[in-house]
Amino acid sequence: MHDIGIIGWENINLFLMASLFDGAVVCMLGEHGAAKTYAGKRVAALLLGYDRNAFLPIDASKVDWEEVLGPPNISKLREGKQEFIATELSIWNKKFVFFDELTRAQMKIQNSLLEVARAKTVHFLKTDVEYVWAAANYLSYAGCEPLDDALADRVTFIVEPPT
Repeated sequence: MHDIGIIGWENINLFLMASLFDGAVVCMLGEHGAAKTYAGKRVAALLLGYDRNAFLPIDASKVDWEEVLGPPNISKLREGKQEFIATELSIWNKKFVFFDELTRAQMKIQNSLLEVARAKTVHFLKTDVEYVWAAANYLSYAGCEPLDDALADRVTFIVEPPT
């Protein structure tokens, strides 16, 4: 795979493909309607063969982090162990996680994403996540906030798609 097949994106394909080799975190920053979300879904589909169970799109502006975790495993809690039950909406068995509307995420959510971006873990528990991508709008858009510095430091590639 050397091209994600979006007309006009030829100049950024190399950065996007390079991120896949070492699991680098990608943030696509640009105007609304620039196909950022589509690109994330397209790359996930090309990588994972359209396996919906391996791809988790998360709207960072609306997400309830407990949904991402899934319900706690009560029997493990009784043993003094922390474990969550994987669901269709949880992160545990996903390979590709896509955080959409990243610059609209509340600080609490940004802090939760930090561990996923840094170590591909949640609460120090290993996930199956290999790829973390995000889409964000410019800060000049209403409702957008700067990324937490620690989260921004975990982003390897910031690519600006053409408009």
